Amino acid sequence: MATPTKPKIVGFGAYEFNPESKELRKLGMRVRLEGQPLAVEVLLGR
Repeated sequence: MATPTKPKIVGFGAYEFNPESKELRKLGMRVRLEGQPLAVEVLLGR
């Protein structure tokens, strides 16, 4: 049985980005990202 792993969260300043779920948060509040800004965050989160 595989052990669930914690998602890799990338933090910078007041922001946190989860590359697995492609979700950006600022101070815990979700920030909507799509298109090119989302693609940049995914690349930076690797």
